[in-house]
Amino acid sequence: MRKLASIASIATAEPIPEADRLDVVTLEGKAWRIVTGRNEFKPGDRAVYFEIDSALPADDERFAFLHDRCLRTWSDKHGNALKQAVRIRTVKLKGVISQGLVMPIGIFPELAGRSIGDDVTSDLRVEHFDEISEQMRAALLAARLPDHPEVTVEYFVPDDRKAGGAYVTVTGRVRHISVSERLLVMEDGTVIPLEDIVSIASKIF
Repeated sequence: MRKLASIASIATAEPIPEADRLDVVTLEGKAWRIVTGRNEFKPGDRAVYFEIDSALPADDERFAFLHDRCLRTWSDKHGNALKQAVRIRTVKLKGVISQGLVMPIGIFPELAGRSIGDDVTSDLRVEHFDEISEQMRAALLAARLPDHPEVTVEYFVPDDRKAGGAYVTVTGRVRHISVSERLLVMEDGTVIPLEDIVSIASKIF
């Protein structure tokens, strides 16, 4: 599982020219630059770093300040919200590329005693945005199966004889989705493991 959230140490913190309220920080052992509030961090501070494409739990009030810009909602055909998450993306602020999010570790008392480099992804209920997105698309498809939706699915097919494989794209109607077996079955009999799906496109999304 990818380390999406981890304990980090601030390496540098410098003001952004012509931005009175913003600094840019770097982390020990990482090349990323992240924009933060002015004087929010100083070198040596411990922080929690959230990588690009992290999906933070929308029901955690500590991330509520991101809702206006980063909240993603998946809804059913009636407009009812099925799931929400806060997506962390690369952004450009005052001419500076910001890659990820850092927050003071003191905001997270449940991480007391954790060390630099520790993976806290599961502690903070962080998920990978792309994985959630495909799971929700599969769930929406399952709900719309009586409508026989047509979909285009791109998925990875491993090579049984050597390392690697190939990406395959199929278009057709879905016959069945098994959540327990994690399989999508097309009407032509093609069986696709959900974990191998790269993308699903359909007019119902």
